[in-house]
Amino acid sequence: MVDPIKPSDIMRAKRSSLPDGVFEAFNEIIVEKWDGNYESYFLQSTIVKRLKEKFPDLSDDDFFKKGYLNVEEFYIEAGWKVVYDSPDYNETYPPSFKFIKKR
Repeated sequence: MVDPIKPSDIMRAKRSSLPDGVFEAFNEIIVEKWDGNYESYFLQSTIVKRLKEKFPDLSDDDFFKKGYLNVEEFYIEAGWKVVYDSPDYNETYPPSFKFIKKR
């Protein structure tokens, strides 16, 4: 018998649906792009490229469909301030992530 999911179980359920390689990729890029003091900033294309290295059988579209780029809440829970910036319909610039050390 299956019970309804509790709000307290959401993070654990979502986390278990993401392979470790997703967090490995983000962690590697965060470290590589760390400014030495306050933040790590990188373009979405940077993380997609790293994910392709870890999951060569998946396409860019697969990463979006599977939610592999939707990790902000996990890093927030781990103590980061996370800013994902993407253009609105009338703007053109590359989407980016910023991971900021909380003070």
